[in-house]
Amino acid sequence: IEAKSPLKRPDDAVHIPRVYQQMKLDHSSLSELDLHNLNRTKFSVVCTTKRYKFLCPIVQMLYYIEPIALAVKAHICHTFHCLACELGILFFNLDNTEDKVTNADAFFTAFEQAADPKVQGVYFPERQPEPRELQQIAQSVVETLLRILDKEIAIHSVTTAIYLAFGSKVKQRLVCLACKHVREKSTINLTYTLSYPPNNKTPISFLDLLKKVMQHEVGRNILCDNGMCRNYKHIDSSILESLPYILHLNCGVHSQDDYSFWQHQAMSHNAYEKGNMCPNGRNCTLVECNKVHEQTTWLPLFFHIKAGKEQGQLVFKTGRFEEKLNSRDQAGVFEYELYAVVAHVDNKTPQDHNHGLILHSNVSRNYHQKKGTDDNGWYIFNGISATCTSDREAVTYGQPWKTPCVIIYRQIKLPKEISNTPVPNPLEVLTPFTYIPVQVSKFL
Repeated sequence: IEAKSPLKRPDDAVHIPRVYQQMKLDHSSLSELDLHNLNRTKFSVVCTTKRYKFLCPIVQMLYYIEPIALAVKAHICHTFHCLACELGILFFNLDNTEDKVTNADAFFTAFEQAADPKVQGVYFPERQPEPRELQQIAQSVVETLLRILDKEIAIHSVTTAIYLAFGSKVKQRLVCLACKHVREKSTINLTYTLSYPPNNKTPISFLDLLKKVMQHEVGRNILCDNGMCRNYKHIDSSILESLPYILHLNCGVHSQDDYSFWQHQAMSHNAYEKGNMCPNGRNCTLVECNKVHEQTTWLPLFFHIKAGKEQGQLVFKTGRFEEKLNSRDQAGVFEYELYAVVAHVDNKTPQDHNHGLILHSNVSRNYHQKKGTDDNGWYIFNGISATCTSDREAVTYGQPWKTPCVIIYRQIKLPKEISNTPVPNPLEVLTPFTYIPVQVSKFL
């Protein structure tokens, strides 16, 4: 690319890898050659002419979460500015287009008109959000989108694909320490937010952190429900009664201490493995060897959850489950793999403070087959650029310019009612009496 090209990066941003660097570009002003240089994959990148460009990686992430894509593409209704309809048409466009970019203006207009009052103002500031503010916006928008889509799809279905995919049944139990009175309430969680210990330099595994969020037991001061007891001390515990097929995590990195926690844990993990690596690596056959045989990262690519001996007890372990065990041992084991990560990249330079969101996505074979290939793999979506990458990039943190915002894991074995939702042809289901989103004009 010549020096006069609009794709040229700032000279003082070279400390950040090229695929992560933030550029202020208007896709409509770029030539076909420029767009090709930015996106050499077969996939189209979500873009918008509105002021919400920083949210495009989130919409791109939802597209590659197959249960969501199937659910909204199968949804057709008569509601004006229906968010599920607009998202479904946008995803149809992404499936069928050969363009390097796909406009999402109609979807963002519908999102702006959504009934949820929290959408107004808070999530769409007139100015460019500050780095910490943008990280919080990213987490809030994903959570809000899931809630709105679940509500809109539920109008025509008792149990939605979003409820089935993201929902985990949690029993909240409050026990009085004096009279042992028990109060229980069951809820459905669509998301979990990570919280961090005050001492960020104490080594802790990611799965220990995750377990404390999904299953916790804390003391609470609240008046006992038993009228004969005036005690205030209780134990508040959460018990997982079912696990989500798709695990949605908000990273909750809102302060410098939270960021320092991620940075320190990643560096400590890497230093430990480097000093304890077995010289034989994966070829080691010693039964009693307790060295590290395969390099991993603090944020795992794979983990599994196994039911413990006691009711409600869960065991979290990194890596794939050992398949050589018999089927009885495999019962009650849930294997998860990393699906997507939305991260914030701070491209601070002496001349400008450019920052934004990027997406690491594990694009499945089904999406590749729509584009005429039989591959699968990881991609980075950054603005209007898309690049093939490795899974290692998605789990590598500790750099001063990259902070995780949203993490998505999925169970490796998804049930058919989630992974095989029938999707109608949009030209067959759209009738004169159906509200036709703006983007459907591309099909007509």
